[in-house]
Amino acid sequence: MERRVLLALALSILVLLLYQSVFVPPPLPPEEAAPATAAGAADSFDATSPTSTPGAAAMRPPATPAPAVTAAVAAAAAGGVARADPELVAAPAETVTPVMADTAAREIAVESELVSAAFHNRGAVLASWRMTRQVDPENGEPIDLVPGDLPETEAAPFTLLFDDAELTARARAALFQPSTDRLVLDGGPATLAFDYEDSSGFRVRKEFRFDPSTDGYVVRLGVDATLEGEQLAPAIAWGPALGGIESSRSGIAYLSGPRGLIVGRVLEGGALAEEDVWRQDTSDLAARPVYGGQFSFVGVDNHYFLAAALTGNGQAEVEYRNVPLPARVPDGSPRELIAFTVRVPSEALTDLPFFLGPKVFDALFTNMIAAGEAGGILDAILQRLATYIEKAVKLQSQVKSAMMYPIAVVVIASVVVGAILWKVIPTFATLF
Repeated sequence: MERRVLLALALSILVLLLYQSVFVPPPLPPEEAAPATAAGAADSFDATSPTSTPGAAAMRPPATPAPAVTAAVAAAAAGGVARADPELVAAPAETVTPVMADTAAREIAVESELVSAAFHNRGAVLASWRMTRQVDPENGEPIDLVPGDLPETEAAPFTLLFDDAELTARARAALFQPSTDRLVLDGGPATLAFDYEDSSGFRVRKEFRFDPSTDGYVVRLGVDATLEGEQLAPAIAWGPALGGIESSRSGIAYLSGPRGLIVGRVLEGGALAEEDVWRQDTSDLAARPVYGGQFSFVGVDNHYFLAAALTGNGQAEVEYRNVPLPARVPDGSPRELIAFTVRVPSEALTDLPFFLGPKVFDALFTNMIAAGEAGGILDAILQRLATYIEKAVKLQSQVKSAMMYPIAVVVIASVVVGAILWKVIPTFATLF
């Protein structure tokens, strides 16, 4: 009996020590160890360090009087598109003045049965792309595939990147003149055009063509950019992708993305590889961000949606960039988006389709069906796909059934241990 009492006391002491080490909060740090102020952090930027980033220090106005620079111009020079304070108007350079431009920043609405979109005339970029038939289960609002809460330095979809950084900054800060104030897509083809021209001979026209009768999620982009009559071939930056549902709500199902998606023939060692589907996650893109070759389409997808340039087996180059972002809510998970930039030959810029919408079937299904059509074995391919779906559903059901018992055991054990630590152990604290 005495041994049992001693053993019970020893176990109680051990559990009490574990409880204090796990649940008792650590002591507060001394007041003098407070973090540096934001101003001090901004002043710590070192322009000579190759690893230092400009951040707020690069955006501070100079101490001496200088020509006025708006948020749009500052963001464009930093490599992004201004999203805040749209009413601010960029101060023109000393020798460059707008010849054809809008008078104020504003958004142009584009409405259809599937999409409610908005284009901003500053830079002539896509500001939002809300899908009317897909809603966010958390708030019941239409899903917007253009991510929100992005840093001002990040590009918006359809941003033009020229070889000359000054032209890029000028095009991003420019107030393009739209062809209409609102565009309603009632079934037939329609075009939204933006024009800008300045006194240096720099002229840009961007056309966004829609045809809901063929595909309501496709936008055909046409770009005509010249400098003193010489044709320019800018790259098309999409910016961080994708917006929409960013958390799993389907039980144990694995929700992928975002990932870089390439369908076509990638240039490997100076030669084109066989046509294939390339899915690159963030670690792959960090190791190799640039891909060239002949692509059917390139872009970014996740479990539900796809944003891609439909290059139609033409020559193209795509560059990816990981964009880590903080959580949108205090207790949420950090976001890991992927930005991509597409460069195509100048003749392809006159009509370059982009898809932005939901994935009914993923690339595996669509490419297998395409192969079946080309080989004349579509019936066999469809049968294989049906068998694959049946096996996948059966496997998912078996996994769910097998996981029920261990999950129940873990939950019950957690509740029992929690009750002991919360109610039983504190009663022994008075004994020691």
